[in-house]
Amino acid sequence: MCKGIGKLACLAILLLAGLAYSPTARADTCPAGAVSTGLSFILSAFHSDGTTPIVGPVSECETIVLKASLAYTGFDSEGNVVAAFQFGTVTVDGTDATPVGGVPLIGPASCVGSVPIIGSQPKNHVFTPAEVTAGIVTIVASYSGGTAHIGDSDIPNVESAGTAIQVQIAACVATDACDSVACVNGVCVHTPVDCDDGNACTTDSCDAVNGCQNTPIVCNDDDACTTDTCDPAIGCVYTPIVCNDDDACTTDTCDPAIGCVYTPIVCDDGSACTTDTCDPAIGCVYTPIVCNDGSACTTDTCDPAIGCVYTPITCNDNNVCTTDTCDPAIGCVYTGNANCQTGCTPGFFKNCTLSWPGCATPTTTLASVGFTVGGCGCTSQAGVTFIQALGLKGGSSLCAGTETLLRAAAAAYLNSCFGGYPLSTAQVLAEVNAALASCDRAAVIAAASRLDGFNNLGCKDANGVDRRCFRP
Repeated sequence: MCKGIGKLACLAILLLAGLAYSPTARADTCPAGAVSTGLSFILSAFHSDGTTPIVGPVSECETIVLKASLAYTGFDSEGNVVAAFQFGTVTVDGTDATPVGGVPLIGPASCVGSVPIIGSQPKNHVFTPAEVTAGIVTIVASYSGGTAHIGDSDIPNVESAGTAIQVQIAACVATDACDSVACVNGVCVHTPVDCDDGNACTTDSCDAVNGCQNTPIVCNDDDACTTDTCDPAIGCVYTPIVCNDDDACTTDTCDPAIGCVYTPIVCDDGSACTTDTCDPAIGCVYTPIVCNDGSACTTDTCDPAIGCVYTPITCNDNNVCTTDTCDPAIGCVYTGNANCQTGCTPGFFKNCTLSWPGCATPTTTLASVGFTVGGCGCTSQAGVTFIQALGLKGGSSLCAGTETLLRAAAAAYLNSCFGGYPLSTAQVLAEVNAALASCDRAAVIAAASRLDGFNNLGCKDANGVDRRCFRP
């Protein structure tokens, strides 16, 4: 207030002004020597608990709490002693937030009965749609009408201040067409969209882009003895068909695989190779029987004297890499043997991750299956996965050399799980770990070259057939 004039002139002005005001609390200059006015006025925003400061964006669903504080500053920018103050009105976010009982005397400890700082009443702020759309809100607070304790009569209505803060707002929005959002108890709650159309004849799902998809189901019980329909109330309905050929020479039944079956009555022509039936118009009909012993390992024929004859078939694929046997359920089986060895390259396993054996997945780490990786100062390799190892490049350093070995080792391990590989899984682990433990680049490269040779024996299965590449 007194900036730009001498201290004596300032005191005279303040004293003359004080003659016209009768304070309700106290009337004196406090602290001694005070000739200037001023204060610290800060506005803060908190989460709904009223204690946690807001840092960064806050959910549009949350009601924030605003608090302002008034504090004594001591000196102004020119080094003049600032007077204690009291009374006045605090406004936060457009509403009165004056402390309960009014603003007390705020000043240094030398001012009897004063406090150094006081907070306003807390004010809640609920974000408006316009504020949410803007993504930010500016909140204003002010203090006015304060009385400065300068002179015997004080100076009323001289203390004032204003401030503003901005709070960023995080909108509560759906992540996709299958997400429903709502503010619940101050929290943005995401709920899956209910795509149930109440129709038992549809499969209800949700597409992230297009929303609910209600796809008609296909009612098929694979039973030729039913008519398949769908009732929206209960779903698929399988109604039995009626088998009736109006033929007195048949027994009418139904086979789920083929539908209606009309079984002939007994007619015997003395041949073991016929099924004897009856035609209402012409009499018995002798139908050749079907010889099938259910074994894929026989050729089925029929001898009129004795009936069906099941002659064993000969299984021979003329492949030295297989042992030829016959399985009654599927016929000839050609099992790979020790005469031929195979090995698939790192590139095959890198590109054909769905063709892997079950002993590892792309995200399985080498360490988890028994490789001692990460030594010799190559700590970055400690957590390498199979798919990462298969893509390692190698180079001239020791650690680059271990990359070359780990690439070959990953392929060798997977090949050993297939079988037919020159090394067992335990042997692969032993050779690789010994080379890694040596910390000798020459030994590492030698081990990698040995495995690389095995990994290029030809990517075939136990039957000598090229393995197919299945990609994700």
